[in-house]
Amino acid sequence: MRARLALQATNTQCELREIVLRDKPESMLLLSPKGTVPVLKCADNQVIDESLDIMLWALRAADSHPWLSPEGAELGDALQLVERTEVEFKCHLDNYKYVQPGQEEQSLAHRGLASDFLKELDERLGRGQRLFGD
Repeated sequence: MRARLALQATNTQCELREIVLRDKPESMLLLSPKGTVPVLKCADNQVIDESLDIMLWALRAADSHPWLSPEGAELGDALQLVERTEVEFKCHLDNYKYVQPGQEEQSLAHRGLASDFLKELDERLGRGQRLFGD
């Protein structure tokens, strides 16, 4: 979603193809052997196969919003929050959501840690309308 959002927000012309992951087309696997989506093939034949990298590529070419210059922070601060969300929060969320038999107590601990992260975001939003700046 973030790759598509950035491509749309920057008016980047591209062809979107829906992929059925259990039946990946050979053309996609030739571009990106790891077989994950999204994959972007640029006009210069560069291949970008991570959604965050696609987003950054598009915004670096035409960031009219400006999303790469968060108010009151550096881009690195925003990227660090993205990484914490994808790694730390998602780990706790998955370990709570997909509890294994006999792991109920650990699942509750993960719920608490995920909740702490959400409270941190809520506190940020309590200081302004956005996570970074007003």
